[in-house]
Amino acid sequence: MKLAKDESDNWVAMKLMKRDKAANSKLNEIFYNEIKCMENLRHPNLVQMVGSSDKSVAIKEDGSELPVNYIAMDYAENGEIFDFIAESGKFSEKEARYYFHQLIEALEYMHGEGYYHRDIKPENLLLDEEFNLQVADFGFTTKAKVSHSKKGTYGYMCPEILAGEKYKGSEADLFASAVILFILLSQHPPFVKAEPTDRYYKRIAKDNGAQIDKFWKVYEDEGFSESFKDLFSRMCAYDSSDRMTLQEVKDHEWYNGPVCTPNEILSIFEQRKTMIQSKNKFDISKAPKGGSKKRKTTKSKKNKKFTRFFIADDGDLLIDAVIEYAGKKGHGFKKSEDYYRVELFINKDGIENDIVVNVVKNPEGESRCLEFIKKEGDKDAFTDIFNMYKKHVKTCFDYDKEQ
Repeated sequence: MKLAKDESDNWVAMKLMKRDKAANSKLNEIFYNEIKCMENLRHPNLVQMVGSSDKSVAIKEDGSELPVNYIAMDYAENGEIFDFIAESGKFSEKEARYYFHQLIEALEYMHGEGYYHRDIKPENLLLDEEFNLQVADFGFTTKAKVSHSKKGTYGYMCPEILAGEKYKGSEADLFASAVILFILLSQHPPFVKAEPTDRYYKRIAKDNGAQIDKFWKVYEDEGFSESFKDLFSRMCAYDSSDRMTLQEVKDHEWYNGPVCTPNEILSIFEQRKTMIQSKNKFDISKAPKGGSKKRKTTKSKKNKKFTRFFIADDGDLLIDAVIEYAGKKGHGFKKSEDYYRVELFINKDGIENDIVVNVVKNPEGESRCLEFIKKEGDKDAFTDIFNMYKKHVKTCFDYDKEQ
């Protein structure tokens, strides 16, 4: 994604793709699908396309030409809602309700037009200049009411998608929306995957929700209202026939509770934005002189630590365990698009620590370990943070005893 200006000197977001990569590929299919969808969808809470081309040329700095396809769209000035959750803290119910309303209204419009997004997640929820929600990325959007392909991101998929069964796009979107709402209110996901074997979701799935109280017992310190717990439980039921319809969601008590006004959102999120910017502006070269603590940024092997190999079916399970713990501890985090890396932002004793966590697969088996890399910060703090996270992950997974 690139930032550019159009002929009227307005900022636009440019999704670029090299044409040689696009030809006869899945990327090509996604590219044209996104254009077709965006041409037909117009709503205040959907990112709008302003132009596209499959016959353009990008001029590189050396003057050479690069054949590209592009989609130009509205520039969402305030970025991903994910950043505000991760770096400025969980939302109040009034704040969360404001964005949940906008998300549900956007989905109601899409579904009414016969479109189903199928990849609702925080990274695809952007904020415009007035901090209003903008749903983005329509590459997986379909007009088929019933689908069979596994589209989306694991942590937001409904059980039937994960099981490889046919599913309704409308139900998939609503399920993911419930997960989004949980994250807005808690700063962490409710479960790793919506499967009966998941250590959290199994409490929802077992006996058609008969053990749901055990699920909420895990999160009793979050202070969730009874109304929210009822809404989430019914939106994320294991059996799709037990889940709420979109209209039932809109009629629910929690949905109709107090909500921030646009002016309140503008004020609150300007403050959140300032908080995030102040964190990101920390720079050792600009740190005050004298007795202030400085980050140590040497690039040696001492800046890397590895856990033992864990028995985990895939890497995203380990990353989810890290994200879950970061949310509970109030640590800032940024998950990469490929879902096998997360960056942690942790203030410890007045020192900002920037740590990257990667999943490393065992070349001799199916087990995986976590690699912690200190990008910036204090070496002693890095060791303490590593040990803290390693201890948590060990409570979620068994070690591979053969390694």
